[in-house]
Amino acid sequence: MELFDTMVNADGGISITKYSGESVDVEIPSLFEGKLVTAIGDEAFAGKRLTSVVIPDSVTDIGEGAFYDNDLERVVIGKGVTSIGNGAFAHNRLKKVVIPLQVVSIGDAAFAYNQLTILLIGRGVTAIGDRAFYGNELTSVLIGRGVVSIGERAFAGNELACVRIGKGVTLKDNALGEGFDRFYNAGGRQAGKYVSTTLH
Repeated sequence: MELFDTMVNADGGISITKYSGESVDVEIPSLFEGKLVTAIGDEAFAGKRLTSVVIPDSVTDIGEGAFYDNDLERVVIGKGVTSIGNGAFAHNRLKKVVIPLQVVSIGDAAFAYNQLTILLIGRGVTAIGDRAFYGNELTSVLIGRGVVSIGERAFAGNELACVRIGKGVTLKDNALGEGFDRFYNAGGRQAGKYVSTTLH
C-alpha cells in the first residue's frame, strides 16, 4: 500500500490527498515520487490519531480539515505556507502554534478546540477567520500589524487577559470577547495593549 495518495496540481506539484501509513509521528516529504509536494488536500490526514506532524517548506496550501480530529501535540508549519484552511487543525491537543511569516489567511475554526497557551502569529497574516482559535486556553495574544479583519468569535472561549492589536482592525461579533471588542471599537480602534482589568 502506498503511504500517500496524491494528485497533480496546476503548478506542476502535487497535493497529498490521503495518508495510509500507520505512524502517528509524520514528517511529510517535500518530494514524493520525484514531484514537489505543494499542498495538503482536504481531510488528507483527518482522524489518523497523529501525535506530531512536520509540514515541509514546499507546501503553500493546507486544505480544509487536513489534520482535523487527531491527537496532535506538536506541529511544525513550513515557511512556504500561505493559506491554512477551515478546520485544518481543529480538535487536537496542540499547546503551542507558530504561524509562519508567509501565511496570509487563517480559515474558520482552523485551530479551534485545542489546548493552546502559546500562539505566535506571523506579520504576513491579514485575515483570521470565524472561530479560528475558539475553545483554547490562551491568556494573551499578539495580533500582528498586518491583520485587517478578525472573524466572529475568533478568540472566544479562551481566558484572554491581555490583547495587543494594531490600528483599524475590523472585528466581527465577539471576535476577541465582548469586553475587548467594545473597548477597542469605542476608542477608535487604536493600536495598543488592552488588558481585561481596564475594560469597563
